[in-house]
Amino acid sequence: DIQQPYIYAGFQRPPSRKQLKSWIEQQNIDEIEGCFDKIPVKPGDVFLIPGGRHHALGEGILMLEIMEPSDLAVRFEFERCGYVIPEAA
Repeated sequence: DIQQPYIYAGFQRPPSRKQLKSWIEQQNIDEIEGCFDKIPVKPGDVFLIPGGRHHALGEGILMLEIMEPSDLAVRFEFERCGYVIPEAA
């Protein structure tokens, strides 16, 4: 059961580069999420998240993300729904 859908947008408690690198390598999602405050959302909400700002979705979100054409997208997660994203990706 989803209590309140939310997004994360921008670090409110920025980690050091060393901390963030370690958490990404360890896939320590709890520590990464701890850098954000949850922003409650409801159907019809619109958010402008500038390029380069860290962001993530909580449960119960259907989102359309319009991105500027680019050959690069950086993702923190290496495992999604049980599928491990190859390191070469």
